[in-house]
Amino acid sequence: MLSMESFNTEPEESIPHDAIPFPVLRHLQFCFRDSIDDDTLFRGNAATLGTLETAFPPSVVPMLIRHNVFTPVSHPMLRFVGAWNLSVLVPNTFASMAACLKFVLSIGPKSSVRKFYESWTGETLVSSLSSLDGLSYTQVLSLYAIDLNLWDVLALAKLLLFLTDLHSLDPL
Repeated sequence: MLSMESFNTEPEESIPHDAIPFPVLRHLQFCFRDSIDDDTLFRGNAATLGTLETAFPPSVVPMLIRHNVFTPVSHPMLRFVGAWNLSVLVPNTFASMAACLKFVLSIGPKSSVRKFYESWTGETLVSSLSSLDGLSYTQVLSLYAIDLNLWDVLALAKLLLFLTDLHSLDPL
């Protein structure tokens, strides 16, 4: 394994393709400010990564898909997935939102905690989630800036059979 001293930290230089900079990474809260071209950040820590909370800019998602960073079996320890700013990935229509949520749900399909920071309506969220698989492990659902009414809450309870905690918080 390479040591961190072997990495050139200049932006124009890339990390060697066989480098594993974070082999025991367990928690990653990260905001992609720049585009990244490869899977360096996720390389070699699939067995240890338990928490991922990030915004996925449009330039990063194709790279994640191209490198098969998140597959149904790639991150067995991933139990917490938080995502925000998803609406920039696709047009805000039902089919597009469902595709976006399908991508997010494919990240750690056995995650028990899911957190979304979006400005969707509750009806749109419920409609999108109802067309997807991969919700069976969700126990905690935290929604920020998603306005839920009673019917939305009941629909989520029907979809998420193992839900123990539902948080719907409006930002200040």
